[in-house]
Amino acid sequence: MINKVVNKFFNTNLEGEEKKFNNIKLLEIGLALIFIIFGIILLINKTASDKFIAISLGVIILLESLLNIYSTFMRNSNTMFKTGVVFGIIYLFISVLLFTNFIKFVNYIIIYYGVYLIFSGIKQLIDAIRYKIIREGSWLIVLVMGILMVSLGFLLIFYPFESFGVIEIIAIFSILIGLLNINTSNLLKNRVEKFMSKLDNY
Repeated sequence: MINKVVNKFFNTNLEGEEKKFNNIKLLEIGLALIFIIFGIILLINKTASDKFIAISLGVIILLESLLNIYSTFMRNSNTMFKTGVVFGIIYLFISVLLFTNFIKFVNYIIIYYGVYLIFSGIKQLIDAIRYKIIREGSWLIVLVMGILMVSLGFLLIFYPFESFGVIEIIAIFSILIGLLNINTSNLLKNRVEKFMSKLDNY
């Protein structure tokens, strides 16, 4: 029973490009779990310093940067996935800003994190449009997820949470983003065979 559940989750029966795509989605789910764990740790330890939060977020966003660049070359040569390297570079830049705070802001962690969320949402919006083009049924859900992420990004930047501290806000948003990303990645992972067959005909 457990083996069946594990095999179904990891799609161990896949091969070729389907397996590569599935592996990328598994890595995205793993990264989303890291966001959630990070958020929970902050909620438990509310005495974390700004430096600790900034470096931790910088490392997580750096991992996403590497994943986006890696996925560009792991997936097939279809141009639909070439924007991964562009967003990978953007995330890399944001992670460097978190490490160094080179461009000074009073609430620099919140602002940089908000910018990251906006670009993450834009990436999903672009993906949703492309999924619509190839008539992939999940495009609407991905579109909604993208809109939510962009909205959360702007909400974070304008920071209308006077009754909450930076740690609580970062923690809550990290958990929310982790849950959104898990939902989106798992959806596409479960539809990998249908998705790749449509992609091959694009």
